[in-house]
Amino acid sequence: MSVQAMSWVLDFSDSRFSDRLVLLAIANHCDRYGREAWPMHSTLAAEARVSTREVIRAIQSLVAMGELQVQKGKGKIGRNLYSLPLMEGTSSQTELRDKLSLREDDQVTSMPLLSDKSVVPMCQITQRNKEEPSLTVLNQPVLRAIPFPANFQPNQRNRENATALEIDLAEALEAFSDYHQSKGSRFVNWHMALNTWLRNDRRFRPPKTIPGSLFPVRDFAAERQEKQIAEYRRKSAELEAKRVQSHAN
Repeated sequence: MSVQAMSWVLDFSDSRFSDRLVLLAIANHCDRYGREAWPMHSTLAAEARVSTREVIRAIQSLVAMGELQVQKGKGKIGRNLYSLPLMEGTSSQTELRDKLSLREDDQVTSMPLLSDKSVVPMCQITQRNKEEPSLTVLNQPVLRAIPFPANFQPNQRNRENATALEIDLAEALEAFSDYHQSKGSRFVNWHMALNTWLRNDRRFRPPKTIPGSLFPVRDFAAERQEKQIAEYRRKSAELEAKRVQSHAN
């Protein structure tokens, strides 16, 4: 349990509704720096009081917002490894003190306070001993999630994905815009969010039918993917059950 990670979500996260609940549940499993969390979807669903499918959707939304990073299979026993990438920017001063371990004869010449609406400028630490080189640390700017831009236009990557997926980009963009403006969504990168929307549109699109036939054309690739996902979830549940049983014994 990380009080620091959960406090960051409450103070700085732009997520809302079930996305915020899922992010809080993930933060509960992180360390003090917002890293090293590998809970199962079922665990997050129980803690956030939502369904497993809602957890998966919330994770995709948080990744598109830039508030969550997922490394597939990098956690313990092959689980996904979660971290809060934006937390590092807001806690840079604390990490700086921990890493540098300033000596008594060191002099801090500039240590500006960090605010949620400003980018931290240069932080310089000058050694009094002239024989030792001076150390300069540049803090990375913190990316902020923004509402849907009024002049948003698809980029070349969006157009290529729509062509490859055989999707009408104009129709998909209209649905994408209406949905997220009605929900008040905020993302760090709206073009990446549109790419996710296009992939989901292809995944959840109703199956095609042959003209004059009542039977849909089977999408064997999608069926194969669904079987792989179901098998992965089954194995994960078995591993979790064995882990719980071993702890109980």
